[in-house]
Amino acid sequence: MTKRYVLQVLGCVEPRLVGPYKTVRGRDTAARRLRNADQDDGVFWLNVTDGKAHVGAYSGGFMDDKPGFEGSEG
Repeated sequence: MTKRYVLQVLGCVEPRLVGPYKTVRGRDTAARRLRNADQDDGVFWLNVTDGKAHVGAYSGGFMDDKPGFEGSEG
C-alpha cells in the first residue's frame, strides 16, 4: 500500500509533511493549492511504499491551468 503526501518546504527552509491523500489526484490538487498560497515554498510529491520514501519534484508547467491553481477553471 502506498501513502501519498505533499512535502512542503516553507520558505525553502523548513519541511512540512501534508497528508496522506487517498489518490494521486487529491494529492496533486493539494500541492497546487499550497503552491498558489505561497510561491516561496517548495512543493514536492512524496510516496511511502513498504516503509520506503520516494520524493520527486513537480515541474513548473504542472502547476499551470489545473484545479487548485490560481487562475484555473477547475
